[in-house]
Amino acid sequence: MDSNDALFIAQFRVGTRDLSTMNAENAASPQHNSPWDIIDIADALFINQMQVGMRNEFFDWLGSSVAASKEGGRATVEAGSLAVVDGRTVRIPVTFKNITGSGGLGAYDLRITYDPRLLRVNSVEAGGPPFGAPLSHRIDNAAGAVLMVGTTTQVPGMNKDGVIPYLNVSASPASKAQSAAIIVQVRTLSDIFGNPVTAQVTNASLTVN
Repeated sequence: MDSNDALFIAQFRVGTRDLSTMNAENAASPQHNSPWDIIDIADALFINQMQVGMRNEFFDWLGSSVAASKEGGRATVEAGSLAVVDGRTVRIPVTFKNITGSGGLGAYDLRITYDPRLLRVNSVEAGGPPFGAPLSHRIDNAAGAVLMVGTTTQVPGMNKDGVIPYLNVSASPASKAQSAAIIVQVRTLSDIFGNPVTAQVTNASLTVN
């Protein structure tokens, strides 16, 4: 098992890799005894942590600087609301803020949707530390959706406000004098220990002039 396995999981989560191409009998999570045990981005987090010595081959936590916790904490996921001239491109930040919990954020899996008749996502740009560029992402402008996932092996994980990715978005002429919504769906958000983090979402509104 190596970092390629983490990448394959990330690609599977955003839809660029089929499950049939993976040895997916079990996810990397510690428990496999319920029908709700699915492969998610926290599995990629555990593999990456094992690669840098933060977990053993059984995925037990070995990090000495932060004691393992079973409390995941909370965070706000916010897409920035901006104004844009039709036909122009604007950079929209997706921010994690108000983060609680001892471990900090370790992994995210986001689905961002919009009206493809009004908006087009041209690219996804790396945000700040500790996540930087998403581990994997996919833009589907026909469906009006962007899927992105990321992990960090920083200890503690993300525990201060910061931008995860930026979306470079352009508005179509049809959107002139309209307000176009950008909706953030948190599919998975976990701390560095793999605990679920409760997310509060603030969606964006892009005003087109």
